[in-house]
Amino acid sequence: MSMKERKERHRKIRTIMTAKGIVGAEIARQLGVTRQHVTLVISGRGCSRRVVEALVHAGIPRRLFGEEYQDDGDLSDSAGMA
Repeated sequence: MSMKERKERHRKIRTIMTAKGIVGAEIARQLGVTRQHVTLVISGRGCSRRVVEALVHAGIPRRLFGEEYQDDGDLSDSAGMA
């Protein structure tokens, strides 16, 4: 993902978070991670399925996150095992 795409994704996610009253610090508290960790995931500079799933559950469209997060969260086949 290019820097421009990452910045656009970050802007879209933040716009939706603001509109829905979703606060990154609250997501961080719920998951027991830092606010910075949540921000890194939102900006595309960090990765965490737990953070993405919490954001999706809060109302952020899954399509805004990278391809690695587009499944339903089932990791059973993530290593190519049947």
